[in-house]
Amino acid sequence: MKNLVWTFAAVTALLLPPAQALEKQESSKPQDALGKTLTKVAIEGTVSSAIQDIARQAGVVIEVDWVALGRAGASDKARVSLKYDEATVSKLLRLCLEQAAKDKPLGWYASDKAIHITTQSVVFARQSADAPKSVNAVADKPKPMDLNFENVALADVLEFLREKTGLNFFINWNALQASGIGKDTPVSLKASGLSVAKVLNMILDSVSANKGKLERLYWIVEDGVVTITTGESLNQESTVRMFDIGDLLFEVPRFTSPRIDISSITSGTTGGGGSIFTPAPAAAGGDDRKQKMIDSITTAIKNTIGDDMWAPTGKGTISFINNTLVISQTKLGWKLLAGGLMK
Repeated sequence: MKNLVWTFAAVTALLLPPAQALEKQESSKPQDALGKTLTKVAIEGTVSSAIQDIARQAGVVIEVDWVALGRAGASDKARVSLKYDEATVSKLLRLCLEQAAKDKPLGWYASDKAIHITTQSVVFARQSADAPKSVNAVADKPKPMDLNFENVALADVLEFLREKTGLNFFINWNALQASGIGKDTPVSLKASGLSVAKVLNMILDSVSANKGKLERLYWIVEDGVVTITTGESLNQESTVRMFDIGDLLFEVPRFTSPRIDISSITSGTTGGGGSIFTPAPAAAGGDDRKQKMIDSITTAIKNTIGDDMWAPTGKGTISFINNTLVISQTKLGWKLLAGGLMK
């Protein structure tokens, strides 16, 4: 294992003739290069040489952190074979790493100067630090792109969205495979002018057809990264959120006016300081009305996502502290609540 970081710019500068070297110097930025389509790709050899070929054909600098990859169990001597009429650089990198290190957590990111291949933990740490805080707004904003997928592999569809939107994606393929959904699961979708959120919903609903709540696929945004995984994966740890619902529980006092005793007027029995008014009956207790309101809110929230998501069957709980609503629910529960309350 080579304990160093490969810089293919230096290697290709020595191997390429002047015309090709000049062409490389005029190449696009690394982020743009990831979406570049290469044609008549025929690469076979070690993963090290394959990445060099991709870098040369794409005209981009690719740096590989072999130290990090070695710790993850990947070897630069692993054999790969890539033969495609056309494929994007990002697709070729993904397939290259999958063949070289199956089920290993590898990935890449683009800086201003190069494409960096390393482990997913490094990629996610960098993405979390650089992620736009407005990622939810970006996901909800309509994108000017036409979608025309006909039996296209799920992995390729998601890669297309990543390239077009610039959003950071993490797909929990292990969880998806446990649910019977793989990278090659076909997707068919024709749409235009939709938000990324809507497109993701349509894609995940399509591949999750006829599956139960825990086996279906969902997407959530965490630390600026769009995570795609199963309900089972999201239904593990719980988080608590509190809501002030004092305004909902507040009730204007009901003042009941006294009644006029007509009979006392006609019978003349009101003399001597008597009164024609009789006391009104006491109004129903305020505490009872408040409790009914609390019960109504609790029932409405639970019915939104189903009783199976709440204790004792599920992991969610609802309680009230003074005028504060306290909900404990899993990531799946919060996702379903958000969807249900928006309808």
